[in-house]
Parts: sequence; structure tokens; C-alpha cells
Amino acid sequence: MKFGGERDQALPDGGEAGRALGSGVEGGTRVRLSWLTWEGLACVAVLVALCIVFGGDEPIDETGAITLDGHGGLVETVRFSPDGETLVTSCWDRAVKLWDVGDGPLGQGQELASLPGTSEMYSAVFSPDGGTVAATGLHGLTIWNWRDTRSLPETTLQFGPCRAVEFAPDGRSLAIGGFDKRIRIWDWKTDRVLAVLSGHRNIVHTLMVAPDGSLLMSLDFDGALKFWDLRTYHEVDRLGGTNNQVHAVSLSRDGRTVALSRSGSLNREIEIWDLASNTLRAVCRGPEEEVHTLGFSPDGRTLVSTGGDQPFRFWDSETGKPKGLLKQDAGWVRSIDVSRDGRWLACTGADNKVYLLRIELPVDPAADSKAS
Repeated sequence: MKFGGERDQALPDGGEAGRALGSGVEGGTRVRLSWLTWEGLACVAVLVALCIVFGGDEPIDETGAITLDGHGGLVETVRFSPDGETLVTSCWDRAVKLWDVGDGPLGQGQELASLPGTSEMYSAVFSPDGGTVAATGLHGLTIWNWRDTRSLPETTLQFGPCRAVEFAPDGRSLAIGGFDKRIRIWDWKTDRVLAVLSGHRNIVHTLMVAPDGSLLMSLDFDGALKFWDLRTYHEVDRLGGTNNQVHAVSLSRDGRTVALSRSGSLNREIEIWDLASNTLRAVCRGPEEEVHTLGFSPDGRTLVSTGGDQPFRFWDSETGKPKGLLKQDAGWVRSIDVSRDGRWLACTGADNKVYLLRIELPVDPAADSKAS
């Protein structure tokens, strides 16, 4: 396929954690962004669907993909909505875009809407109900009720430039990673900062929350991976103290398993950790270059990785053994995500495009039952 620490707890008496938006503290000003309504549908190239058949480390035949062409810069993140019908992307071109990737009348790969920002956009995530998008960039944090065309996106400057954001499962609170190396837990319904987590020595670029809302994972540009108890806002020990030099990390959807790769020319392995027992479960060996991106299948039994050697590799997350290989020519892939139904793998390309690869990964029956 040619693709072209120190810990700060909640401050009930006000302090930093009690500063409300719009109060003038930390530049707490809300800005209404202009709304760009449903744009003209972008033209897409829909090729023959790609179906993965696992089998050792043999190459997986590849016959096509759906190309999402509309960004004009480096695409930082791709994330599926909880129902798998929509994809959100954030880009250095100052835009956050929504794409139809479901089976609706618009067709897969059509651009639905675009949020024009005022600066580079680094991350964007859906709320648990899929109706709200939170996006971060040099301008701060933007909340976008994208399903309501009467609602304007709102940007708060209170937190300054932000790099990462993640919703808690309750949909009310957000974890926000700022350029000031702090993580703020913010209740966006009441405009209240619940806690400020300190301890990172560099900017946090990745945040992940366990599905029960009890644990937060954060990774900074120094490779320090930290775990936080969201009930006490204290840092907790995980991975037996081997939390440094982490390059990429992913959390399984049940919150029980962490996969990570480490930085450095000698690191060509992926570690798979069991969080409940805090033990190393398996090691994946085989990548020829440093691994940049990781993602789990819906049932958590398959791990997807890609790195400097470019192919997508599929691993058994229980044993660490290879399950398949998919070659691609997108160049350096910065971000990936797997849809909840296990049918699609979304990835960014070095050519400022986003690609949908058709795959078939197992789905967690329990997750499907809860969703229905």
C-alpha cells in the first residue's frame, strides 16, 4: 500500500486547586471560537478492504485502505468515539477534525466537521458518551459539544498551553497535562480544579485513565511513567520501580495490562505488565527499530505496535509471541487507535494524512454486553 514526585492534593480551602475558570487567575478567560459548520465533504479514495489473518510472523496481505485527506500538517492524535462511528484527529495545522467511519449514509472516511483553532493542536479525545470533544494545544483547552450545532466551542486559558488530555469514565472530570509539567484534574461541569499533581520534570504528553476511574497513568518527554491514585491524588508504585526511559505506553481497555517500549538504540523489546500483580508478564522480541506507538485490541489479547522499521506488528499479549505482520509505507506513524468493534485500525502518516486499515481483531464479549 502506498501511503505517500512531589504530590499536591486537592485544596479544599481554595489555593491553586480551587481557582475557578473566568476568575482571572492563571489567565482564566474563556474564549468563544468561531464555529465552522458541516463542511463540504472531502473526497476520499476507498480501496478494497483489508482483512488481517493472523499467522506467526508471516507478512499479512495488504490490498487497500481508506485515506482521510484534509489536514495540512503533522497529525498528532487519532481517536475513535466510544461507539466506533466517528474518528477525531488533531493536527499542527491548528485544526481538530471529525470523520465518519461508521456505516451511515455519509460513507466511511467523509469529513463531518472541523474545529478551527488558533494554534497547534496536540491532542483530542471523546467524552464517554461521545458527544463532547476535549482538545489541547498552545492556546489551552477547548471543550466542543460537536453534536449541537447551536453550541460554540469554548476555550479556557486558565491552564496555559496544554499537551495532553483524557476524560475520566464519569465524563465529568478531565486530566490535563500542561506545559508547566503539572497535571490538573478538572471538573468541567462546575469549572472546578479538583487537584494538581506535581512530580514530572518535563511536559506530559500521554495520559490514560483506568476504566474504573481509580488510576491515572502519565508519561512525559523524559520517559518518566507515573501512576496516580485518583481517589487520593497520590502517586503510587507500579512496575517495580522500572518507570524510566519509557518511550511509548498503552493501557488495555479493562485496565489490567500495560504495554510499554523504552527509548534507546539497544531497546528492541516491548514489555507487557500485569498491573494487579505488578509483575512483568511477557516480553515481545522482534522489532528491528525503536517502537514508537502501541495499542491493544478490544479484548486486550492482541497488542499492535509500530516503530522505526514501519510495519505494524501484532502480538499475543499473554505470551509475547508474534501473531502477524502488516507492511505499510506511511513512514513514521505517530499515533494509532483500534475501534471498539475491532474492525478498524486508524493511524497517522508522515504525509499529513490519516489512514483507516480494515482489520478483524477479537472483541471483548463483556464490553459488547455492557455497551448494548
